[in-house]
Amino acid sequence: MQPKMNEYENAIKDGPAPALRVALDLAGSGKTDQARRLLERIVRSFPNFDKAVGHLGWLWLNRGNPERALPLYRRLAEKYPDSVGCQVMFARALAETGKPRRADQIADSIDPSGLDASYLDQLAVTYVWTRRWERALELFNALKARDSNREGVDGRIRLLQILMRSGKKGDFRQRLRRAKSYLADPGPPRSPFVILAVAPRLAVDLGYPPIGLASLAAGLTHHGFPVRIVDANLEIYSSVRADWRVLWNQEARLLWTDRTLLANFGPYITGTADKISASPARLIGFSVFDNNRMCSMEMARRIREQSPEKTIVFGGPDCFPVSRCASRFPDDIVDGFVIGEGEHTVVEIAKRVRDGQPLDGVPGFWPAGSSIEGYRSVEQAVPLSSLELPTYDEFKIALQPGRTFFLELTRGCTGRCDFCNDRQMWPGFRSRSPDEVVAQMKRLIRKHGARHFSFVDTFVNARVSVLRDFCRQVIAEGISTDLSAAAKISHQMDPETYREMQRAGFKSLSYGIESGSDTVLQAMGKGFTAAEAEQFLGMTRDAGIHTGVFLMVGHPAEGEKEFQETLDFLRRNREVIFTVEAVNMCQFIEGTDLFERANRYGVMDPLNPPAWKSDNGNTVEVRKKRRDILLDLIDELGFKTGFPLTKEAREADR
Repeated sequence: MQPKMNEYENAIKDGPAPALRVALDLAGSGKTDQARRLLERIVRSFPNFDKAVGHLGWLWLNRGNPERALPLYRRLAEKYPDSVGCQVMFARALAETGKPRRADQIADSIDPSGLDASYLDQLAVTYVWTRRWERALELFNALKARDSNREGVDGRIRLLQILMRSGKKGDFRQRLRRAKSYLADPGPPRSPFVILAVAPRLAVDLGYPPIGLASLAAGLTHHGFPVRIVDANLEIYSSVRADWRVLWNQEARLLWTDRTLLANFGPYITGTADKISASPARLIGFSVFDNNRMCSMEMARRIREQSPEKTIVFGGPDCFPVSRCASRFPDDIVDGFVIGEGEHTVVEIAKRVRDGQPLDGVPGFWPAGSSIEGYRSVEQAVPLSSLELPTYDEFKIALQPGRTFFLELTRGCTGRCDFCNDRQMWPGFRSRSPDEVVAQMKRLIRKHGARHFSFVDTFVNARVSVLRDFCRQVIAEGISTDLSAAAKISHQMDPETYREMQRAGFKSLSYGIESGSDTVLQAMGKGFTAAEAEQFLGMTRDAGIHTGVFLMVGHPAEGEKEFQETLDFLRRNREVIFTVEAVNMCQFIEGTDLFERANRYGVMDPLNPPAWKSDNGNTVEVRKKRRDILLDLIDELGFKTGFPLTKEAREADR
């Protein structure tokens, strides 16, 4: 088990030098975020220990954040004007932050013949950034002559030669990225070892590339497995007749469980499956949701018929918990299921497929048809810092209706809602370093023209200190974009935090209010009252952020009195709520607290949505009637909605 950060910081008690060694060990083992925090603590605790200042500056440079490195190297350069090493690093930081004239002045004052190899390398890199490429090439050649075996010199020379051929006009950073990309893969792309696919029907109007597939692809690529993503959902949507595209609307989602409809898409489904079958990929993974389950199975069945040697696995929300896989999917079309989050599990599966080893015993993987009792879950939650950030480079971004991308600042749930299984699906609450997410945003804006970002976090404000740090970095970087997220009613929030979120670009926050009844809210385990919900909704609106709410009818604790309190809540807050995101009818999900307490409400057969009823007269007819009354009120009060209100839509939900 890894020691916690405060255990690392205990090294400071022994003095700055031992603490620095711990920080360097962390950085050397890839734990750069922990190393950075420890170095910052050393610099604060021992302001005259300049070795830590230099290493912290170097860490910021390596993480692509020269703006944070510049004041550190300026401090050292001013303190040690005769140190050529300090001057070289100051010059490089100046060059990378767009101050080429000052950087050149310092670099030209340094005699390269007296520099050791590492500082000569950095001096040459400084000239690369100031676009004095002939001088940089001269220094790189001198470095190679001095040490012909020095790692990376040949690559830097090739990179520089590509830049010199491309000329000096245009965006330098963009051309530098292209040159690096060329060097990384100068020939045709390698054949994929893994294909990750998503079948219809998922909503396409929002234009989000699926972050789940992007995260899996990033991890597989990092471990050397070439990946291709087949977004069959979007590709088929783009290929069908225009009048068929209404089937991707929200009100038509349940039609995709009808085999008659799937038969109409037969040529598209088999065509996509045949392309996957014909590929050299040995591992095929499908991301499965409730609405695309049938289509995923049809595609997998076709691939199995055409290429029985390929390994096919399913994962995603519809494959949780493991008992659901056993009851919903036939075991003759897939080899098994990834249960819950799968970044590490999929990499282990790919290694075993490559090496010809059986998949039994992979943590987080259940082989189809095996005993559920033999399933091994992942033992502990994986730190987000150990996962590669999604790049979305594998997607056909040009097909996306909008330049919108998902981000992830935290994973896991700090709530206790009795009807929800997020805590079980994403065990352990974790957060990612805000500077990593900010760097990811900047890259997506530069490379893909991203215009809007939406957080997939269960609650973006689950850890308010992380959220504040993120907002401050976005503001400091001057990033102009639109942000949206789900949030929780939290007493850690205050008006200034909401205002800071608005300045960072947050345009909308959606809250799982569910009910306007304190009785129901307490039974659900929401952790707030209706009055507190009103307070924080108002606080959000006053900051200039649009508010959205999710509502639920039919919780077993809801009687007629409690339902009327929800209607009254909406009437009181018609000026505060901007959007009603969804109205859901309560369902029992296996593994949730509500499912475990079904007997307390006198509910029999809780996994049968049309049939379950409670002791207080809560039947499916009552739930539908309450839903329709609530929808009528939403329409009457003029709320914007995140779902259709048509009769057809309501019938589709029946």
